Amino acid sequence: MILPFCVAALVLAGCGSENDVNGNGTTAGRTPLQVTSGIQTRAHDDVWEAGDAIGIFSMHGSGESLSVEDSNRKYTTTSDATKGTFSPADAAQTIYFPTNGDTRDFIAYYPWQKTLGTDGRTYTVDVTDQKVQNLIDLLGAGKVTGKDKDHPQVALTFTHKLVKIALDIQAGNGLDNTALAGTGITLTGQRTNALYDVVAGGEVMIPEEGEETGIELLTAADGTAAEAIVLPVGDTEGMYLVFDIPDVGTFNWRVKDAPKSQSFEAGKKYIYTITVNRMSVEVESSVTDWQPGNGEGETGSAE
Repeated sequence: MILPFCVAALVLAGCGSENDVNGNGTTAGRTPLQVTSGIQTRAHDDVWEAGDAIGIFSMHGSGESLSVEDSNRKYTTTSDATKGTFSPADAAQTIYFPTNGDTRDFIAYYPWQKTLGTDGRTYTVDVTDQKVQNLIDLLGAGKVTGKDKDHPQVALTFTHKLVKIALDIQAGNGLDNTALAGTGITLTGQRTNALYDVVAGGEVMIPEEGEETGIELLTAADGTAAEAIVLPVGDTEGMYLVFDIPDVGTFNWRVKDAPKSQSFEAGKKYIYTITVNRMSVEVESSVTDWQPGNGEGETGSAE
């Protein structure tokens, strides 16, 4: 079960002369969507960053009668904060409630993409390039229903749709930390592409076609930390962490050797503490801000 981790705080207001706010809080007779709440943890670390953008949809009805009115409206934040305040990227992005009091439902995702497939609602996931983590950390918000111009406040609760891998690396027997500089780390057996229906929500869909490949983790220059965002998978069989350490050697660690890493579950974070010895690599794990993925810790060794 995925728990909610990320709550956006937004104030959506119109811009320009025709959108001047009246004394009753409406905008030229129309009421803009208002979403305010705190934030516990976001895509990268625990704050929203200036320039972060989410996409919002407004709709009514359900099933075959579902009608989307405002599609992929872009809202951005201008400052770093644990409680984000988002505004339309421009005046044309503002979402308004019907003036007759009809209700609307809302759903959102992060990070915003300009184009969402040929149907206007399918988000393309590609985790091949790990250089900018927050750009590939897909979040989806559950649908908020039954809001109208008299009740315009909407709280969006986001959950992580992918999986976080984080490594804390330290030198062990026969080495010091300077020997770790330039380390390269690859996670093998990975699929890199998936699709996500931002209107339906739920989980990402991984196409049956496609080959497994290795993903190069984003690794610090000094070799003491590395991270990756990968796709969920029901079985980690065949996956290895491969450590290529200059002037030391190459070591392989089988992910499935860790009892609580038998699968990678969406919304969970798997953190491994790596000790690099002259002749081997030792592995243990702990858990932080994403939904715990491998309990209180695991151990292993690489050869």
